[in-house]
Amino acid sequence: MPAHVNPGNIESLIDWFLHSKIADGGKYRAFYAGNRLWPAYPEITAYAISLSSLLYKYRGEEKFLARARECAAYLMGKSKNGGLPYYADDFVYAFDTGVFISGLFDLYDIIKDDTYLSTAKKSLDWLENLWDGEKFRAVAGEVNTLKWAHLPSIHLVKLAIPLLKGHVLLGEEKYKDMCAKLLRWGMGLQGGEGRFILNHKTEDTMLHPHCYATEGYLFAYQHLKGEEYLKVAMDAARWLASVQNSDGSLPRWYCVSRPGFTSRLRGEHTSKVTDATAQAVRIWKLLGINQEGTQRALSYLASRLRNGGLLLSHQDNPLGWLSSSAVCSWATFFYIHAIMLPFGEIEYASELF
Repeated sequence: MPAHVNPGNIESLIDWFLHSKIADGGKYRAFYAGNRLWPAYPEITAYAISLSSLLYKYRGEEKFLARARECAAYLMGKSKNGGLPYYADDFVYAFDTGVFISGLFDLYDIIKDDTYLSTAKKSLDWLENLWDGEKFRAVAGEVNTLKWAHLPSIHLVKLAIPLLKGHVLLGEEKYKDMCAKLLRWGMGLQGGEGRFILNHKTEDTMLHPHCYATEGYLFAYQHLKGEEYLKVAMDAARWLASVQNSDGSLPRWYCVSRPGFTSRLRGEHTSKVTDATAQAVRIWKLLGINQEGTQRALSYLASRLRNGGLLLSHQDNPLGWLSSSAVCSWATFFYIHAIMLPFGEIEYASELF
C-alpha cells in the first residue's frame, strides 16, 4: 500500500470488498440491506475488476488478482456481442460497456493475457457502433423514454478513459480522435460557473454524472496534457466545492428548472449522497484544492458506514426508490480509492475508474 495511505483506515473496507454480502465470488451487487440481496450488477462488477487490479498493483496479493479474473470471466460470459447489459432492463448500455472495457485493459496491463485485450477490442468495436461523430448514444437500439440514462448525457464523457486506454494498448489513433471529439462535446454542457448540466433536455445537474465527466477530463489531462481539459476539470471541481453542505456531504441534484425542488435539495436537508461525495474527494485530492472540505467530506463518509460499506442516501430524506438502510457498492468502491489517493498529486488521475 502506498506510503500516504493509513492502513488502519482501509483494511476493514478491503475486507468488506472481498468478503461481504456485496460480493458473490466474481459478481458484485448494487446493494444489500439486511438479508435482502440485490441481483448482480454488471457495471459494478466491471468497477470491481479495476479496483481489484489497483489493489493488486499496490499490495501484490494474489487474492486481488484472482478476484479481478473472476469478475472478468463472469462479465465475458454476460457480454452481448461486446456490449454489457443492465440487470434490471433489456437495454445494453454504452457507459456500462465502457467501464467493462476499462477494467479489461487494467487487468491486461498486469498479466498481459491477450484474451482480455481481444475482448476489450471486441467491446470497443461494439461501442463504436453507437458513435455519431461527436458523442455516443447511451443505449443500443431504439429508445422511447426520456430517462437521462437512456439519453446522451454528461456521464458519457467518462468514456474518454477506455478510449484513451485503447489508444495506448491497441495503438489505434482513432480512439484518441474519438476521445478529443467526445471531450469537446462535453464542454458544451458546462456553464461558466463550472457546472455540467445533465443533458440538452434540462438545465439541472445530477452530481454523480457531473463527477463522472470531471473524472473523464482529469484522466484525459493526465494522458494528453491538454490545458483545456485541466481547466474544465478545475472549474467543475470548484463548483462542487461551492455546493458542498456544511457537514461535508454533497446533494444528489442541483435544480434550476424546478424552483420548489431546488429549495428542498440545495439546503442542509438535502438528499445527501455518498457516491458523489466520495467522487468529489477523489477529484479535490487529485487537483489539490478544497483541502478543508475534503476532510469534512471524508468525515461525513466515515459517518455513513454501516456493516462495512457506505449507505447511499441520507436517512432524513431517503431516495424514494431505495431504502436508506441499503449498503451501496459503487459509493464504497470510490471511497476506498479516495482514501488511497494522496493530496495534490494529479498523476494519480491515471488510476481513476
